[in-house]
This record gives sequence, structure tokens and C-alpha cells, in this order.
Amino acid sequence: MLEAILCSLLLICGGPSPSAYNGGLPSYEQTASYAVPIIQRWEGTGPQVACGRSASGVCYQAYLDTIAEPDVPTIGHGQTLLFRSDGSLDRPVRMGDVLTAEEAHRQFSIGLRVQYWMPYRDCLTADSVAPQTDGAFLSLTWNIGRGAVCGSTALRRLNAGDIRGACEALTWWNRAGGRVVRGLVNRRADEHRLCLEGAA
Repeated sequence: MLEAILCSLLLICGGPSPSAYNGGLPSYEQTASYAVPIIQRWEGTGPQVACGRSASGVCYQAYLDTIAEPDVPTIGHGQTLLFRSDGSLDRPVRMGDVLTAEEAHRQFSIGLRVQYWMPYRDCLTADSVAPQTDGAFLSLTWNIGRGAVCGSTALRRLNAGDIRGACEALTWWNRAGGRVVRGLVNRRADEHRLCLEGAA
């Protein structure tokens, strides 16, 4: 059921199922099957309006993410950037932007793979990471950016094979504007739980 939803909404289709993981580094599809639910749970979609140009009748409006410092225009599933169909950067989100639900899901799927997962995986030197752990790191990357993740203690520990230490270090990313934010504490706890599933 999850695979069908990911395929129809997020264009994550055709890859091996999460259960097909046999060691090594998981495919994007395997990783995304764990990362996408967490990202969407914590990002939400922001303001929604009825709109006729969407097959679902729903469009998402840009809003200001006030947790970020400074406030940043955001749309859909926590996107601050818009992407072309090949995954390359189009432009930053602007106030006044509106995406159909279908456009937002497509944007999310393309951006997550090309602009977040692939650059994060370029920084990953470990030979084997479970899809759950990879999914937790992809969720973190979507939230704080690939540069921050690639330079983090969490990734250094993951690359060194210290899975439990890497999962613990994920929880340190709980501040915005210099203060601990309850929503980030809760999100990191969710990612920590998923991350540790890969250490079992």
C-alpha cells in the first residue's frame, strides 16, 4: 500500500521494495520509503486553497517559515526552492507562489532525490547503511540542508560505522535562531527512532 501511494503521489516507482534490502547502500526508492512519511509528517503543506487547475481541487500557497532565521518563503512540503523537471534549481520560493497539489508532490519528489539525497550520498563513505538510517539522514538533510549534514558530526560517525552515535548526533540539530525549538526536538526524536531501526 505504501509503495502504491509513493508511486502515485511522489513518482517513487519501479525500484526494489524496502524489504528487498540485502546490505550495502540502499537505493533511493528504499530510502525514500522511510524518509518521505517523516518529512511530510513534520513539514505539512502550509496554507491550502481550493483551485480548479488541480485534479485534486487543492493548491498550496507560499508562506513564511518563521522558525528559520531569517523568515523564509516556503511552499508545499517545506520547500524553500523550486526545481526544474530535471532536478536542477529553478529559483527560490517567493511569497505569492501557488502550486497545485500535484505540482507540489512532483517538485518534492524531484528535489528530494536530485538536490538532497544525491548530494548527501556523495558525502557518505560508509559501505553499508540500512534504508531506515539512510531515510533518517535524508529527512535531516531536507530540513537543515546538505552542506550542514555533510559537515556534521552525525555524518562523520555514520561514515565511521558508529550507527548509534550517528543517530544520537542527529538529535543535536534541535535549534533555530539559537534557541531549542520543541517541534525540532520532536522531529529529531522521530528521526532518531527511525535511524536506530537501521542499527538493529
